[in-house]
Amino acid sequence: LMDRADFALYEAKSNARGSSIIFSNEHETLIRQKSQLELALNQSVKNKEMTLHYQPIVDARTGKIIGLEALARWFHAELGHVSPDKFIPIAEKTGIVTDITLCLFEQAVVALKDWPAHLFLSFNLSVHDVINPKTLSLLKDMLDKHEVAASRVQFEITETTMMTDLEQCSLTTKTLQAQGFKIALDDFGSGYSSLSYIHKLAFNNLKIDRGFVENLLQ
Repeated sequence: LMDRADFALYEAKSNARGSSIIFSNEHETLIRQKSQLELALNQSVKNKEMTLHYQPIVDARTGKIIGLEALARWFHAELGHVSPDKFIPIAEKTGIVTDITLCLFEQAVVALKDWPAHLFLSFNLSVHDVINPKTLSLLKDMLDKHEVAASRVQFEITETTMMTDLEQCSLTTKTLQAQGFKIALDDFGSGYSSLSYIHKLAFNNLKIDRGFVENLLQ
């Protein structure tokens, strides 16, 4: 009963904030699906089956590629391609997102080492990563291990993550910058956006949410 109530609460917070949800057969099916996903995800992380795709970051003035953003991808033998929109929330809720971060970051750093020197890597951090000094220390250790400069790495942190604990996240980003990393504030405009607070945050790049720019030409 408590599990079902908790699931209904989670669904309300995720999809219908401020409303009431009554647990139904549909939710029972969702629980089974999420349990199956969670089990498969745990196994895939243990077996290091997750991979990275790289999206080019282009300088609009010159048209040249200046960096690449690492995107987590998961293909499961039975479930097929599972969207990050599905597996990242589960990874965050269960706490295995840090294991995913550490595994994929090392993959990305190994790749970065072979890239031309002018390209940088952009890598997403979850709220669990940002508030965990041990995880951040392990990420820096990986760079040292592979002899890659921190200046070639940009960490992307979403606006929503920043707002969970503005003071702590600001302190963390300043620390990362002091170590040589670049910081990008991601999805700006998707949640609590306020121009009044961004001066409190330490970041190098502001990534505006697509909702603000998709109809720019019109």
